[in-house]
Amino acid sequence: KWQMLASHRGTRLKSWLILGRDHYQPASGKRNHIPYSLLGASLTLQGRHRLVANLMQRQLPEQNAGRLKRMQGGYSYHFSQRSMAYLLLDHTASSGSQPRLRVVSLGMQQRF
Repeated sequence: KWQMLASHRGTRLKSWLILGRDHYQPASGKRNHIPYSLLGASLTLQGRHRLVANLMQRQLPEQNAGRLKRMQGGYSYHFSQRSMAYLLLDHTASSGSQPRLRVVSLGMQQRF
């Protein structure tokens, strides 16, 4: 596996790009190298409020032309530098036989 990250932090806007490739033991009719990418940004609103958006893409191992695409948007509130609550809306679309999914996530993150 390899992964590369580039990011930029402005006054209120932070953006990032992640590129990578996973390596697997090849199986019959499947890929052994799966590239993926993630492009994201967050915008700090007043105080501790943030909006976040991510676009993700990953090739499917069982189909040479299949891709899994995911769009994610959400809101986070930062209680401190180490803890935050978030609400995310996910939409996953696939060009293969995978079904489309819509997911709502609510959670809390604590960095130790």
